[in-house]
Amino acid sequence: MFSAVFLGLFALVGALLTFVTAAIVGFYLSPVPGGSNAAGLVIPFFTGILAGLAGIIAGSLTVSRGSLDWLGFSRATALALMVGVAVLVGVAIVGSFLAWADKQRLAQPGLLLFTGLLLPLGFFAFQLALLWQPTTVGGPAFWVRGLGVLTGAAALMGLVTAGLLVQAIAARSARAQAYRQEAQAEEQKEEARLQALSPEQRLLEDLSKMGDTAPLWSLTAGLPTEKSPSLRALWIERALR
Repeated sequence: MFSAVFLGLFALVGALLTFVTAAIVGFYLSPVPGGSNAAGLVIPFFTGILAGLAGIIAGSLTVSRGSLDWLGFSRATALALMVGVAVLVGVAIVGSFLAWADKQRLAQPGLLLFTGLLLPLGFFAFQLALLWQPTTVGGPAFWVRGLGVLTGAAALMGLVTAGLLVQAIAARSARAQAYRQEAQAEEQKEEARLQALSPEQRLLEDLSKMGDTAPLWSLTAGLPTEKSPSLRALWIERALR
């Protein structure tokens, strides 16, 4: 009795959180906010995670009640299968949100709505439907099996979403690494150029960066310690301007 109550509760909560995640982002039709408004994106991110956790609990309770015994698996195998499916459904929910937030090329509103909302809702509906269906070998009604097919499709889309997210992260990491290498190469090139300059050329380059309104002390402060006559002459010439 209590397992049925908790199963129904977590399935409903998971479905509600899935709907809330999609609703907050305008069902993936709204533009991605920027600036300070982007801070609010943490809410659908966590509601998506919580929806996945609710799905894991609901799936575990479904197996513990024997509602999947008609599949012919052992309870341990059915539990591992259902938990894996629930995890992938959670990945589909969160991954759809991340794809929308990151403006991925394949992140079309219709596809995200299908992957991040409709299929996960089918998964939670499957858990609820099994509450009122027989748990014998004969199995549930045809329409409940149809919800099971939607659950499988949700898990498959979660797997695809996970692959696309890993690919996007790898591509971003590669771009960041290339940028760092380019910046390092530019830095080394500039350092080599400066090393090739004579002291007089280096000083003239530094002085060229100082405007005509530069304080006089900034041009004369180092004169008492400057030992090179040519460099002293350059400092004095610039100060006399």
